[in-house]
Amino acid sequence: MKRMLHIITAFLLCLLTITPLSIHAGSDVYVSDTYGVLSQEEVNALNAKAQQISDEYQFGVYAHILYDDASYDDIWSYIEQYYADQDLGYENTSDGILFLITQSSQGGSYDIYIPALSNQSYFTIDGLEDIQDDAEDGLFDHDYYEAIDTFLDKTQEHLAYYSQHDYPWSNQTDGAVYYDPKTGRSVSGFALILAVIIPFVVACIVVAVNASKHRTKHTATDAAEYIPSYGQLRLTRHTDMYLYSTQSRTKIHHEDDHGGGGGGFSSSGGMHSGGGHF
Repeated sequence: MKRMLHIITAFLLCLLTITPLSIHAGSDVYVSDTYGVLSQEEVNALNAKAQQISDEYQFGVYAHILYDDASYDDIWSYIEQYYADQDLGYENTSDGILFLITQSSQGGSYDIYIPALSNQSYFTIDGLEDIQDDAEDGLFDHDYYEAIDTFLDKTQEHLAYYSQHDYPWSNQTDGAVYYDPKTGRSVSGFALILAVIIPFVVACIVVAVNASKHRTKHTATDAAEYIPSYGQLRLTRHTDMYLYSTQSRTKIHHEDDHGGGGGGFSSSGGMHSGGGHF
């Protein structure tokens, strides 16, 4: 009997050793700085704030600063691979948002990213751009603490709103609410129809009526046919006059210029704020 108990106990212990633990290895490290531009006190304060936001909305909020070794082609594909390699995401999900900053002595790059498998309902492309617009000011001033702190505040603002309201792209057909975090304005789906669809229909009717009034008997093949009293005009002089000229200029960018990545976008890997260089 004792031998049987020992066998069962050993078997259970073996199961425990081979059963994978469904946790994310990096999910408890919300803010990190392996490059060394933040003090440990600053990292601890930001990490505690990010953890509080993440636990409140059950959505991982991350900000990582890395050394830029120039081993990647672009910041967008790199941040997608980094998110997956670090196994980021709240608890057993991939739900989360990452503000990644890569830094070297030559400058740095940044982007804000939400993976495709994450719960993206809290954010829109405009929302990510809104967060980036405020957070990147700190990067341009080389104030990394301010940049990450602003990122956390703006992310919490979006999470707080959409946890109490309909999501940006609600599937409801009646009473759907669309919200712009930049203006703070909301409009119902019915009001959206009144504002867009009805004016479009009216415009089509007006254009059709006006077009019917201007039908000609035939298509003219000679420019002279458009001159009144055709055949009675005698042209004695012809002069070409150039009334306008167009001049285009292109700014020459220097190495110390700051620039964004051209706006947010969505790809098969997820949503990006657009990012940039500093």
